[in-house]
Amino acid sequence: LDSLMPQISDEVEVIFVHDASTDDSVKCLNKYLGLQNVILLENDINRSVSYSRNRAIKIASGEYIWFVDSDDIIPENAINIILNKINSLNRKVDIISTNFCYFEDTTETKNIQEYVFHFDEYPTKDYRYDDKFYRCF
Repeated sequence: LDSLMPQISDEVEVIFVHDASTDDSVKCLNKYLGLQNVILLENDINRSVSYSRNRAIKIASGEYIWFVDSDDIIPENAINIILNKINSLNRKVDIISTNFCYFEDTTETKNIQEYVFHFDEYPTKDYRYDDKFYRCF
């Protein structure tokens, strides 16, 4: 939330799906729920990430969708960079894939390992194209 919400403008809609977690995480959303372009969907029972995403897709009003999970960190200005890139192209865009970093907590002392993956270097089984396509999409 700390990395995503400062990037939200009037042209970006945010749909939060609370999948019936029991950890009171939905309370973190309270300060954003009054905003015009923020929607909260709540599942009555834990349903799964697929169910929750499909539910959000059904009510989404935008042309593009970006799934952001609760443990994701969005780079500063990422939404504007992506939207500017889309708008600079002279054709419709179906999918955008970006580089990403993976953080792993490897010890009890919270030593964080960072792994950077570029789309064309994504580690796959046998480095086969069909595996790469499957993993990314």
